[in-house]
Amino acid sequence: MVAKIAYLSAEFGLSEALPIYSGGLGVLAGDYVKAASDDQFPMVAVGILYRKGYFQQRILPDGTQQAVYQVLNRSTLPIQRVVHEDGQPLLISVPILGRDVHLAVWCARVGSVPVYLLDADIIENQPEDRALTDRLYGGGDAERICHEIILGIGGVRCLRAVGESPALWHLNEGHVAFASLERLREYSAAGLDFRTAVEAVRATTVFTTHTPVAAGHDSFEIPLIDKYFGDFYWQVGAERSEVLDLGRIGNRFNMTRLAFSLSAKVNGVSKIHSRVSQQLFHQWFPHIPSADIAVEAITNGVHVTTWLSPELKTLYDQYLVPNWASSVSDQSIWNGIYNIPDGELWAAHQGAKKRLIDRLKLPVDLDALFIGFARRFATYKRATLILRDLNRLEAILCSSEKPVYLVFAGKAHPNDGPGQDLT
Repeated sequence: MVAKIAYLSAEFGLSEALPIYSGGLGVLAGDYVKAASDDQFPMVAVGILYRKGYFQQRILPDGTQQAVYQVLNRSTLPIQRVVHEDGQPLLISVPILGRDVHLAVWCARVGSVPVYLLDADIIENQPEDRALTDRLYGGGDAERICHEIILGIGGVRCLRAVGESPALWHLNEGHVAFASLERLREYSAAGLDFRTAVEAVRATTVFTTHTPVAAGHDSFEIPLIDKYFGDFYWQVGAERSEVLDLGRIGNRFNMTRLAFSLSAKVNGVSKIHSRVSQQLFHQWFPHIPSADIAVEAITNGVHVTTWLSPELKTLYDQYLVPNWASSVSDQSIWNGIYNIPDGELWAAHQGAKKRLIDRLKLPVDLDALFIGFARRFATYKRATLILRDLNRLEAILCSSEKPVYLVFAGKAHPNDGPGQDLT
């Protein structure tokens, strides 16, 4: 069997037909899976099938945002139920407050990469447990910790159940960090002492952190961790304090700290984000200079054929090598870009721009410059930065010779009041 990388993420932006993502974290995960398939990279992924997905945004007459949830019909989604060889549905379970919560396993096949999605909304569960996988990032700390138990512990158990033994585990943000605790439990059950198990897990785990502000990193009060993991500490062969120290920051248990503690490699999603993360993590390790905190930088890319406009694809098909779409990581194929006549490139740009204007039903022409901002409306993303100097902005927007338009798109988390105020 080929050694594989397991990629665990709370969300996957694979397609609008499978709305189980909210923003950049999920879009990156989706593009990562697609790129792995294009390059025939040995990977398997795990997430959650949120029956109500992420919310749809409705703006009320007074300008406030309303969150609207719609139940997804599993029979119409691009997924298949995973079954045993005898045709019986595969079920796994995770421990939550002394009871087993059962999980169905679905698979979204992305080329050569299977993305397994865990689902608690099945008849084997009590009604309150069936709702545990309803919403992406919904509810308070109690619901969030259940999500992350399902995703982390359930993610490991899912891969074991389908016969996967990954050589490396990639944690996409701290939401999935309980996977490392489950792997500690496995090593303990196999007879390894706690310290050896920690080193074994750390040596085979990498961690990508996304969020540049402390408030964006999930953390739980220590009593809540005790409540949900009181029967788990002994199973990893350690004292309670040893397990808590892996994620403790003050009187809370921080999921990013847990992932950091049990990973051999940690990376941010750009050079500047890496530096910001070093400064943030320096608070946990004040005895280490921030520049020496081990956070590498991997600048995000995109899955080219997902995001490329039809107009540009037509040009690429004409001027690049015939197999360019399956070889985008080969720098030499992009030399053909210089063969595209300027006029044809500009016409492709204008064609895409016209589609935008028509879609938004804007009474403007193609000569205008559009500046777009399409992101989640969280305050740290600074959507209103362009409004800081109103005199300068007025001079830019009110030029009759060089018209400029701003286009904003996005939505704020239902629990993020300041973010909603921006919309």
